[in-house]
Amino acid sequence: MSRGSPGPSWASLLLLAGCGPGFLAGSHPQVVLAPPTIASFRWDCDLDAGTWTLTAEATSWTGGGEAVITRDLTYVELHDVRATESAPDGSAETLQLVLSIVSDWRAQASGRSTVFTCGQDPTVAFTLLDTSGEPVDCVVEGPVAERLAKRPEVQCGPATPTDTGASAETGDTAAR
Repeated sequence: MSRGSPGPSWASLLLLAGCGPGFLAGSHPQVVLAPPTIASFRWDCDLDAGTWTLTAEATSWTGGGEAVITRDLTYVELHDVRATESAPDGSAETLQLVLSIVSDWRAQASGRSTVFTCGQDPTVAFTLLDTSGEPVDCVVEGPVAERLAKRPEVQCGPATPTDTGASAETGDTAAR
């Protein structure tokens, strides 16, 4: 049985399929990363679902974030916060942490649950990390915000804690 001439080359198949170099170059946005900052921040409790949710919008791709939660600075929880959505061009990222409320501190698991109930109003510090994992921005909210911001677990990077209502032009920052 004779094979005849060889079939088309892979390069010609790619060009015929529209996947040649010109197609690839124009199909992806150019990524130019700037150091991320916190554009918005929410820390909410859903009594019916029995969950706390931290949501942060960043101005660029990140390396995730870290949350420190406490009421009294004696019992402190540490949680990693992961990206849930990213803009293809690197211009934005959404980070979220959803924690189930547990009644026994021994059942608390980092990144999954918390002992703080909706009625306890815990203070939260959220630190945003750049793509190298370095702290670059943070926000601290709650009754003991100023004291928590001074703890070694809270690393705000080159800036002081961010008040998400601060003016971007002035660079004014403060704990809330």
